[in-house]
Amino acid sequence: MRLSLGLVSIVGKHQIALMVGVCVCVSAVAGPFDSVHPYFALSESYDANLLGLPNSAAGVATTGSPNLGDFSHIEQVGFSIDDLIGQQHLTGDISEAKTDFDRFGELDHQDANLQGNLNWHLGPHLFGDIGASYAQSLTPFIDFHLLQLNLRQQRQESFDATWQFHPSWQAWVNSTGYQLTYSLDSELPDDRNEYRTATGIDYLDTNGSTTGIELAYTRGYFPFPEIFERESIINNYNQDEVKAKLDWQFSGKTRLQFLGGWVDRTYDVLSSRDYRGLNERLVVDWATTGKTSFNLTAWHEIGAVDNLTTVYSINHGISVSPAWVMSSKLRWDLMFKVEKRDYAQSLTLTDSPTPGLTELERNASIMLTYAPTLHWQIQASAYYIAQATNADISNFNGSGIMCSSKYQF
Repeated sequence: MRLSLGLVSIVGKHQIALMVGVCVCVSAVAGPFDSVHPYFALSESYDANLLGLPNSAAGVATTGSPNLGDFSHIEQVGFSIDDLIGQQHLTGDISEAKTDFDRFGELDHQDANLQGNLNWHLGPHLFGDIGASYAQSLTPFIDFHLLQLNLRQQRQESFDATWQFHPSWQAWVNSTGYQLTYSLDSELPDDRNEYRTATGIDYLDTNGSTTGIELAYTRGYFPFPEIFERESIINNYNQDEVKAKLDWQFSGKTRLQFLGGWVDRTYDVLSSRDYRGLNERLVVDWATTGKTSFNLTAWHEIGAVDNLTTVYSINHGISVSPAWVMSSKLRWDLMFKVEKRDYAQSLTLTDSPTPGLTELERNASIMLTYAPTLHWQIQASAYYIAQATNADISNFNGSGIMCSSKYQF
């Protein structure tokens, strides 16, 4: 009998609700199959504004009805792998899910998820990871608000190696490839491939803290051009980064992580879209008591909006996530997040930036996880999201609730 952590993600409008459950797995077959654990899950949810539309008039224009909400039903089956072979640690997860909607049957679809990782070791001082993943899911309705089935496929392959050449020093290298494609022809300009290589050196303190510096290079490649009226824009870019990192074990209850530094992104075609500036992310984890914890994350960085656009935004945000473990069977998780996105420079088609377009997104969620038996977990959650722009072009708010049940053998 073994303890494991099960994770089920409901893929839908905002992808902000995670179903996290703790369950105890009992192997169904002895011997070499002890590391394989089948599971299945069911969930029911309601989203009051599934497509992220601004009002009921937009609902009539888009769907023919002022009713913006819909129920969805998800059935998921899969299995996880967790096996230790000498010093090598193999983990993985394979699952498939079927999603059906009551009103918007056009969005019925199949989700798929495959991921695997080998944590390898060659002696005590050379180690790393080799991993790959594939996911197919419904594109979230953040900047895409049409009643059309738009599935996105995400693939990632990664390799990293670390050499601890001294008790207090280590050097590392990492290479990652990421591919994103959409099923709708109208979304082809958002397809992208990104290839990133990074290397760095770290100092390891005796108290468990780490400080270091990293250098990274990213090549972004878009197979299809972005079309603006008669303009055809190639969004390929090169990005160089120099960042400092800190992983500070401040006390037995508090851990602080920081990664930040200079980022230089240059585009092949429109130099007016180039970005040069600082990127920073701060994470603070505080175990306030034996049963309560608190996470604070703040950031200022560039990136695509949930990978939905070819242009980047400059994102400023903060999130807080308290948690309360009431007992071995009951846990509360809350999340509050605010993010402002600035497109002023990235949307330009000329030699000077366009007037500033900004978005402000606020969301919150609450989740209750209950494990009635050693094999079974139940979760109920609710969330709220609101998005506003200074140009009033994609304002909306929405809310939803969901319940799920998962059993792992």
